[in-house]
Amino acid sequence: MHGNPTVTALVRRLYLESVTELFAAYGFSAQADDDGAVRSGIHRASYISVLSLTAPGLRLACTIDLDAELLARLHPARSHADQAPPLASDLEDWSRELNNQLGGRLKNKLLARGFDLMLGLPSLLAGVDISAIPQADMDVMRAAYVARGRRIIVTLASQLAPDITLADMLPSDADDILREGEIALF
Repeated sequence: MHGNPTVTALVRRLYLESVTELFAAYGFSAQADDDGAVRSGIHRASYISVLSLTAPGLRLACTIDLDAELLARLHPARSHADQAPPLASDLEDWSRELNNQLGGRLKNKLLARGFDLMLGLPSLLAGVDISAIPQADMDVMRAAYVARGRRIIVTLASQLAPDITLADMLPSDADDILREGEIALF
């Protein structure tokens, strides 16, 4: 699948908007790191969460690569100074949850344009000097950010059918789109 370049550009833009909104929701600002920092540090511990979103004619993989120290600082348990540092298992869950929220934001943006995606379950990689490698046949966009002196890399890998359109790419006010904080029970 070699997608429509206009739709690919729109999906990328919506993904980056979702990333910015996610950062803002947790009260931290991340600055784009345009000096080529999409690379691994030496002996850097990180958590990489990978989430798939699929629909007929569309496959996406969202990846968040968070520095372990930054992930610990962002963990909700750290909102109270007297709290003990989060356990490794809590950081693993938090990494997956952040990517799940990112995927949900992107899904809602695409749903508003008439495209209903199914989210997979986030997977996790954790270690030192690791990276996620997307499939060779996918279009890949990476963006690096710096927050609180630490690095975040987000990746969107996509495969779009050439005939894909997103309801003329105009957002709607559909009632079936969940708002932030709402829950869908099935």
